[in-house]
Amino acid sequence: MTRLLNEDERAVLRRILAGRPGLLAQVDRAEVVATWAPGSVSVDIEVPGAIPDGDLNGVFPRLALVEDAGEFLVWVAQGVLSGLEYATYLGEYPTSLPDAETISFPE
Repeated sequence: MTRLLNEDERAVLRRILAGRPGLLAQVDRAEVVATWAPGSVSVDIEVPGAIPDGDLNGVFPRLALVEDAGEFLVWVAQGVLSGLEYATYLGEYPTSLPDAETISFPE
């Protein structure tokens, strides 16, 4: 199941990765290679031909909250996007991503 990122996934990544041009450049070529579970909005990502943005491994270091609903985690492996996780606090799995404009970045 390989597909390009959808519009909502791209918008979320662009908002979270603002100010990081190397990772932003990967967003339009990124492909979803798996979902984390049936119906999950969290996905594994691969970027064919990606130029790594440094050697970052693990969670991208920016707290990205959706007010009273959850948070986003962007996963990176050796400087290449590798996952987008939406963790909700509401107790039910979401069927779609929240609008990117609802993401806040507390200091």
